[in-house]
Amino acid sequence: MKEKDYEITLSTPIGKRRGMMKLNFDDGKIAGVLSLFENCETVSGFMDNKGDCSLWGSFRTLKNSFYYKATGTINDEGLDLVLYGEKHSYRMTGTAVPLHPEG
Repeated sequence: MKEKDYEITLSTPIGKRRGMMKLNFDDGKIAGVLSLFENCETVSGFMDNKGDCSLWGSFRTLKNSFYYKATGTINDEGLDLVLYGEKHSYRMTGTAVPLHPEG
């Protein structure tokens, strides 16, 4: 299993929001956590061998919950996704954060 952390930026109508996404990759399956708006929510999905992926999950703001399906690409350098919700879609980009060796 491979693990990767990304510093993410979510572009919204009221500005850019920054957070973290921690993902585990295991034989095409993705599982992880999105930390955004001072909340942590699970993320899951699938990725092919070219880095094209589909993810789903949710995040909470002060007023609402946003349930999404995301499509885009993920690789060792970063991610580029579009999150599609019931009424809105948002772009998320991210840069991979080097993992610190244990010890």
